[in-house]
Amino acid sequence: MINDSVDEKNMWLKKISEIEKIKDEFIGMGPIKSSENNELWKEFKIINKQFISEKKTYSENINKQLKIIEECKLLKEKEIINPSDLQNLKINFKKIKNVPYKRNKENWNNFSNELNLCYEKIKKIRGLENKEEIENNLQKNSLIEDLKKNFSINKIDEIINQWTRIGKNKNQKEFNLLLKTIQEELKNMGLSNDEIESHKLKVKSSLMSNNDKDFEKTRLRKKIEETSKQISQLENNLNFIKKGSDSKVLDGVHNKIKNLKNQLEINEKKYFLFK
Repeated sequence: MINDSVDEKNMWLKKISEIEKIKDEFIGMGPIKSSENNELWKEFKIINKQFISEKKTYSENINKQLKIIEECKLLKEKEIINPSDLQNLKINFKKIKNVPYKRNKENWNNFSNELNLCYEKIKKIRGLENKEEIENNLQKNSLIEDLKKNFSINKIDEIINQWTRIGKNKNQKEFNLLLKTIQEELKNMGLSNDEIESHKLKVKSSLMSNNDKDFEKTRLRKKIEETSKQISQLENNLNFIKKGSDSKVLDGVHNKIKNLKNQLEINEKKYFLFK
């Protein structure tokens, strides 16, 4: 970084020296008409001003690039790196224009190097996560096989405790396989569909996160409220159906009320099973 600053300073000193030399040559020229002399001095001052302005702009833009490189280095030291942050740095770097070609290329190479190191770190972290995920899946598959070999109601609770200690996986494949295994084994034991569903819900409740349980309870509560309203509306409608009306219409309404009440009972049981 010190060498970069020295090189930068030397470059500008060289350019300033060249400008001063041109200025001396300009002043040392022979006399010309006053009107032309004023015009030429005016143009010379404009060019000189542009040079000074360009020097300032170059320095500011170079510093902007160096700042982005430092920001990338700081991201590299973080335990978790967000790829979108790296993308934003890259976009911001490319927005910086008007930098001397050689210095721009040098800064870009330095930035690209830091950027690549960040991406390598992301890959490494994700690789470790994948490895842990695979190990968790293997352990959970082993628990499912153990459950199949030694199935019992009490064994389900034992498996749930071990499953929880392993931790939650992003992939729900093993979780769904566990539920399917429990359903099949309970069915082989001769349990009713309601009993099987109750056991499955207990397992779900035990392995769900609090947020997932709250979401499921909210969903069920909404269903319960909607079903209750439908039942009340249909029962109210029966009061307005005249005696002697088509029996098929009455039977249809009564059957619908019966089905809704069955569904209401099921959802209420589900709701209370989520602890």
